[in-house]
Amino acid sequence: MNLIAPAESLSFVGDSRYSTGIRADIARVGPEDCHVLVIGPTGTGKQVVTTALHAASGRRTLVRLAAPQLEGDVMRGELFGSTKGAYTDADKDRSGFIEAAHGGTLVIDDTDTWSRRLQGMLLDVIEGRALWPVGGGRSYLSNIRCIVCVQADPDRLVRAGFWRADLLYRLDQERIVLKPLGEHLDDIPALCMALLDRLALTREQQCPQLSRAAMARLMSHHWPGNVRELDSVLQRAFRRARWAAGGAAVEWIGREHLALPSVSAAGRRGKRVTLTREAMEQAIRGAAGSLRGAASVLGVSTTTARRRARELGV
Repeated sequence: MNLIAPAESLSFVGDSRYSTGIRADIARVGPEDCHVLVIGPTGTGKQVVTTALHAASGRRTLVRLAAPQLEGDVMRGELFGSTKGAYTDADKDRSGFIEAAHGGTLVIDDTDTWSRRLQGMLLDVIEGRALWPVGGGRSYLSNIRCIVCVQADPDRLVRAGFWRADLLYRLDQERIVLKPLGEHLDDIPALCMALLDRLALTREQQCPQLSRAAMARLMSHHWPGNVRELDSVLQRAFRRARWAAGGAAVEWIGREHLALPSVSAAGRRGKRVTLTREAMEQAIRGAAGSLRGAASVLGVSTTTARRRARELGV
């Protein structure tokens, strides 16, 4: 479980219709006093979305609770607090995460694997029932907004018996569904700019640029690790570029600095590659106008690249 985190104003980066829609959802749902489900694979920006929702809410405190591996009284103590001697290692009175989040937002990550007993505890919180610390003490009521992050479809979790239906009904007041990066490749240029800006700020130097060939290669990758993978690839590329420059600050990151396979795994396995206008234009520019070179970058046949370019009017 994570410590209490301060509220930060973060934006969901991207120029695509999808990213614009996510920012619109945050602006619409953020100020509302409702619980929210944020659904999406790992690395797609759930933490950014939850932080932005809290920042728009006007609530005072943001508390993050990662999926606990504890059970029984210890888990109840973590959630609701405990009195001294309530269980082994309870050497003093402690406040729980729920009390710490009073008047604020409680973000709960990775609830896919929560036990049904823990789900029942969360349901008590959401329904505003009186809560008791483990071992006695005074009861208290909680005033919190719950934002629950989940990777799998909650409806499927209920049908499979992993989630309680009554918990889903209480939480499902609003949903924000995040897509894998491979389904919105048009956002890669904006994401690269934001991630490199952050990297440059950390290193206190000018932000390096990506060559056209490097950008085209990034646009052709299928990104199974989503934005988290993109961030790691850019950090690795920056270190390689600096090493090539003798350790000095670099202005450009080239394709040769990217630790990616020459042809995307999506192309090798015959899976459908998302050939957007932006991806095609970037690949063609990176290949100096050659459709054959662009096809190689994108991991598709020259025929496929030519047909798609004709469809897009590129």
